Amino acid sequence: MSIAERIEEACRRQLEGAFESALIQVSIALDATAKFQYPHIKQVGTRYKLLCADSSKLITGIASGGPTIERFQFEFESQWIDSDADGLVDIEQIYYHLIRCCLVHEGRISDQVVITSTTQEGLIIELVDGNRLSFSPSIIVGLLAAAIGSPVHEGNNELPAINLEISKRPIPISSLWGKRDLMLEYLDVLSRLTG
Repeated sequence: MSIAERIEEACRRQLEGAFESALIQVSIALDATAKFQYPHIKQVGTRYKLLCADSSKLITGIASGGPTIERFQFEFESQWIDSDADGLVDIEQIYYHLIRCCLVHEGRISDQVVITSTTQEGLIIELVDGNRLSFSPSIIVGLLAAAIGSPVHEGNNELPAINLEISKRPIPISSLWGKRDLMLEYLDVLSRLTG
């Protein structure tokens, strides 16, 4: 499967409510995209997290329906993640270690992560049950946007005629291939109009 086919499959699975299946496909699409975007970086985890960090504003803006966060950090403990000196972890560590790596190596996302449609609207993540993260399914759309919008895909017209829902508005993803900056501009305009 190509990156475009993975994205198409992730879109379908997300719409069906098959969130783990969607995350498998989007994780592979992000992995492959990161390999093209950062060919000089040989460590998979480093380049995957770098792509997510570079796309943080896009991921959080699309997933939350508006507000963007450039560096998303919070207190969280996991045996798989080292926190910084202040006890904080970056969200891309969660994406990589507790979602991508657990899917690839364990066949499912970490027990510390749940994807649920009961997450409060506008929130993409909340801490529940002490040390468990509840993500809104919109996080999948944000991660898809990171793969789709990567500048390495500019000029590619491989994507099918599927819409990506951005702030409850259907946008044809084929028009977004490689256009991270355009998606960020859209979020900025939307924020000014609704804020």
